Amino acid sequence: MNKKNSLILAAVFIIVIAAVAYQIVQTRNSNQASDEALKQTVENKALGLTFSYMGGADGFTLVEPPAEQKGILKAYLLLPSKAYEAYKAQDTAGEAPAGMNVFVFTLEEDSATTTSAATSTARADRMTRLQEWATTNTTITSYAAAKGAPETIEIDGLKTLHYKADGLYKQDIYLASYKNKAFMFVGQYNEESDQTYTEFQKLMQTVSFN
Repeated sequence: MNKKNSLILAAVFIIVIAAVAYQIVQTRNSNQASDEALKQTVENKALGLTFSYMGGADGFTLVEPPAEQKGILKAYLLLPSKAYEAYKAQDTAGEAPAGMNVFVFTLEEDSATTTSAATSTARADRMTRLQEWATTNTTITSYAAAKGAPETIEIDGLKTLHYKADGLYKQDIYLASYKNKAFMFVGQYNEESDQTYTEFQKLMQTVSFN
């Protein structure tokens, strides 16, 4: 191969590399724009809660069942859209697909806080009250089934209990209390590589209390 042909080949090679790089960038930008377009935000000012999730056919469908159980103020069920459609099409009722769930409960004050003579030191602090509530309502919170000791982390500046538990599906659970309400965020999954687990981590990064 002569020098001229080598230069031509090198130039073509550079153009191809540039074209591939451009296509990768364009695809990445397109995906980011698509994700933003599919982003859904739930804001409930009455409860002081905001969070976001990915909607669309490849994302999640929001279901808001009536809050009929005593003590529950609100429930948000986020189910993988395709799995949810398949579930609705079944002739017989079966297990619902693993999803991402957000529940808000009334967090009753302990007896000390309802006594006018009670001092601030006599009142259970927020985390103690939350742990007591989680223990009392372990059939809902799976607190007694926690794998290892629950850790305390912060979400939007609020101390939050975080733990994992097994059930029909594996569960990644966050519990927080704010203005006499208990907030429970549950991500259900089979493996941590599942879309539901990944998207649940993203959802938790958007949670804010106001």
